[in-house]
Amino acid sequence: SLHSHDAVSILTEGPTFAASTLDPRLFDTLFHTG
Repeated sequence: SLHSHDAVSILTEGPTFAASTLDPRLFDTLFHTG
């Protein structure tokens, strides 16, 4: 249940937080580009 709750939290937080968690490099790229 904890894992599912965490997934829901990520979706609730937003795509930015999700991207940062799933792929830090992607987040860094987006941050550097934007």
